[in-house]
Amino acid sequence: MRAIMRFAALMTMAVILLCAGFARADDIFIQPGEKAPEFRLRDQYEKYFEMKNRRARPLVLLYAPKEKAAMLDAQRGRLAAEFNSAKNAPNIDTISAAFLRGIPPILRTAVKEFYKNSDATSPRTLLDWKGEIALLYGFSEDTVCAYVIDREGIVRFAI
Repeated sequence: MRAIMRFAALMTMAVILLCAGFARADDIFIQPGEKAPEFRLRDQYEKYFEMKNRRARPLVLLYAPKEKAAMLDAQRGRLAAEFNSAKNAPNIDTISAAFLRGIPPILRTAVKEFYKNSDATSPRTLLDWKGEIALLYGFSEDTVCAYVIDREGIVRFAI
């Protein structure tokens, strides 16, 4: 029953994101049932995140262009609160990634500092300077997407 309630909460979040006009089905190349592409990116603290080394718990990957990246924190916070309640051990990871292709190298330090100091970002935001996730997962630059990836690295839900 608890699993059904959690799945319902996740689906509700997906509908909210979809209805808000964040992503369109034709923007997403990776479909449920496919293996999630692996990538390696640094966050604002210069720490690497590697998809291949992350298999302990299911993952919700939230991805947005730089103009909408601050919106991800509210969604990430809701998901984390729902799935990682104080009664249970954490059972899902959430991570945000910002699409930052086109930002000149001279401004990258300032962008990193923004993400370090901003209350509007999640504790850890992957900085995708080259648009690697966009190329691997597929969507246009003006959308916010969410991917639910299971422990085996299979995409279970994508919007």
